[in-house]
Amino acid sequence: MEKKQSCYFLIIVVLVSFSLLFKNIPQIRAEDSPIFGVSGNINGTSHLYKIDTSFANDVLIGTIRTLAGDTPTITDIALDIDDTLYGVSFSRLYQINSKTAIATEIGANGFSNVNALTFDNQGKLYAVTGGGNLLTIDKDNGTSTFIGNFGSGFSSSGDLVFHDNKLYATVSTASNVDDVLVTVDYITGAATPVDVSNGIGFKNVYGLFISNGKLFGLTYAASGATNGSLIEIDLVSGKGLFVREIPFNAFGAASFPSPVPTAVDLISFEASDRSNGFVALEWVTAIEIDNYGFNLYRSKTYEGPYQQINDSLIPRSFDYNFTYSYIDGPVSSGFYYYLLEDVDIYGVPTQHGPIEIQVDTSYANNLNSVFLPIIINYVPEK
Repeated sequence: MEKKQSCYFLIIVVLVSFSLLFKNIPQIRAEDSPIFGVSGNINGTSHLYKIDTSFANDVLIGTIRTLAGDTPTITDIALDIDDTLYGVSFSRLYQINSKTAIATEIGANGFSNVNALTFDNQGKLYAVTGGGNLLTIDKDNGTSTFIGNFGSGFSSSGDLVFHDNKLYATVSTASNVDDVLVTVDYITGAATPVDVSNGIGFKNVYGLFISNGKLFGLTYAASGATNGSLIEIDLVSGKGLFVREIPFNAFGAASFPSPVPTAVDLISFEASDRSNGFVALEWVTAIEIDNYGFNLYRSKTYEGPYQQINDSLIPRSFDYNFTYSYIDGPVSSGFYYYLLEDVDIYGVPTQHGPIEIQVDTSYANNLNSVFLPIIINYVPEK
């Protein structure tokens, strides 16, 4: 770093250090979170229900059938983040109207005996075969991609569900009379019991869903019985608790994918004078969970108003410890304040800063740094 002759070089360094990791947790109201169940094959048909976890007011929506009158055996259902309901038979994917139960065939998945289906919170569709093969399914054409197997001794009992960025499933094993709750590695497909000493305490837990942050299951009753059960399952012990009967034998269940906490953890946010009225902005992220991109804002005062300086959202990188840069200007001489804003995939913004920089064309390389995260709890005016 050089100093010009006949002038003094000014460096202002502001160091602020925090260990706070800011989290935005989107809230979904209970009334905005419909829960659906699908019955077992009753007289050659499957029926769609809307489930009420608070009261015994489960509503039969109708028989699942195509416009041509076919009545596929639906082995599980899943609700996408856009409120679209899908269903799977042992070998084919369907889109199901959640108000009328009318099904539209999308295509074959290339596997047989598929009995579990769920979406993650980014709209990716997962499925499992009875033999414990974890798949992803293209919801546009029904084709599937094999990920991996649950592992020796585990077969799929009948459902999957995402919660807090973990994939849960119910499995049957040779060593346990009851079903067992497992977590599934969605990269490798390997299943791990949440508690090796416990089964759920119920058989045939063919439906899983999340409501108000709790895990629930729907069961298929013993031979000859017509009513299954609604149970609550402890995510730590894997034990189930009877809640009440349901008016059908369950083959599956569906709820909105559970949102996960989102966060951007910054290592640093810097501004430097590049001379001729241009300011170089640079920031480094340690971690980005569900980040969508960034905006930058500038003001002549700390309090604002702040003006957005980027024309469009600066896209996120998928690398850890990534360095971003942006050149602002030209601006006139004076003091300026900059805010960095990250925007998550739910559209929730979080501001970091501001940092201060003195721009003067008679000086060079003025540097101001903030090592953070710093959280500013207001949205600057545009």
